[in-house]
Amino acid sequence: IENLVVINLKNHLKEGVDLEIVKIINIVYQTVVPLGIGFDQQLYLYPNGNRLDRIAISFEKADYDVLNKKLETGEI
Repeated sequence: IENLVVINLKNHLKEGVDLEIVKIINIVYQTVVPLGIGFDQQLYLYPNGNRLDRIAISFEKADYDVLNKKLETGEI
């Protein structure tokens, strides 16, 4: 998507939430929030049910580039 970077995390469990998704989201929060980099998180559920399909995390391209630069230079 133009000027947007989207990371999709697929939930592979039929019931509940895959623990790996929770770990990844936790790493994103611990890394991105202290740097003040904005991002959005969207939950996608299967139609007609409460089962989680996936979680999408999106960044503005400019913010994502800043994050990558800070990771490369070790500013985190």
